[in-house]
Amino acid sequence: MIDMETANQNEREVKEKVTDKLEEIVKHGDKFLPFSRYFGDCRIFKDVYTHWHKEMECIYIRRGRGTFQINKATVVGREGDLILIEKEAIHHIRSSRRDILHFESIVFDLKMMQCVIEDLCQIAFVEPLIKKKVTFNPIVRTGDDGYQEISQAFFYILKIYQEKEAYYYVALKAALFQFFYQLLRGGYMEMAQEEETRQIEAIKMVLDYIHAHYSESITAKEMADMVHYSEYHFMKLFKVYTGKTLISYINEYRIERSKYELLKTNQTIDEIADQVGFCTTSYYIQLFQRIEGVTPNKFRKEQVLEGIHS
Repeated sequence: MIDMETANQNEREVKEKVTDKLEEIVKHGDKFLPFSRYFGDCRIFKDVYTHWHKEMECIYIRRGRGTFQINKATVVGREGDLILIEKEAIHHIRSSRRDILHFESIVFDLKMMQCVIEDLCQIAFVEPLIKKKVTFNPIVRTGDDGYQEISQAFFYILKIYQEKEAYYYVALKAALFQFFYQLLRGGYMEMAQEEETRQIEAIKMVLDYIHAHYSESITAKEMADMVHYSEYHFMKLFKVYTGKTLISYINEYRIERSKYELLKTNQTIDEIADQVGFCTTSYYIQLFQRIEGVTPNKFRKEQVLEGIHS
C-alpha cells in the first residue's frame, strides 16, 4: 500500500527540483546508490515537456491516462500499465485532461548493474544495455504476456527501496536484475539500430540547446546546421521524435516555463512574456489561453485560490 503522505511529499520535492532546474539535470540518487523513486501528479502541469536524461526510467500508472512519446514511439498508458524509458531516450508525457494521470516511477543509472569481472552476463547483457545497444518495447500493458511477472518484479523493487531494511542495496541490485530478466523473457528488449542512435543524439543536442536558450530567437536552419542535417530532413526528424514542429515545441516550452514564473514570482504578465522569449504580450496571452484554456492572469489566480483552500 502506498503511503499518501509520503507520496504528496515526494510530489512536492519533484516539482521543486523541476522548478529550479531542467529535469534532465536533476540528480537521481547519489554516486553510491544512483537510484530514486518519484511520484507524479499532473493536475497542474499536464505536460512533462520533451527531454532526456542519462538514467533509465520505469513508470507505473497508478490511475488516469496519459500519452507517452518515447523516441519514435507514441503509446497511450492507462491504470496498471508499465512504461519503459531507456537511458537517454527523448520522451514527453501528456496527461488526459479528463482522466488526470497519476504515476510513480523509478529512475536509476544502469552503471549500478556493472560487474568488475567480465562474465557472460556483463558481456552479453549489461554492456550492451549501458552502451545503448538495446532498445525496449515502451509499454507493458495489463493483460500482456509476462505482465504479471514483470509487474511483480517492479513492485518488489519499490518495496525494497521503500522499506530500506539492512543491506537493502544488495537486494535492490538483485531485484533490478530480476526485473530485466523478466523483460528479456517477455520479449520486451532487442538490439538497437545505429542510424536511429545517431538521430536520437542529434535531437537530444537540439533539445539541450532549446532548454538553455528558449528565451532567444531559434531557427530551424540554425538547429539543422548544428546537427549536420539538411533543414528539410531535420524538420522531419524533429517531428518524428517530439510529435511537434520546432516552433510549436519552442512555444509550448516557453509556456511551461512561464507557468513556473506565474506561480513563483510576482512579475507582471508583460515581464514574464518578455523573459520567456515572446515578442509581444498579446501573442503570449493568446497562445497561453489556447494551450491552457485560461489566460495567464486567471491561471495565476486559480492556483493561488487552490493553494489557500487546499
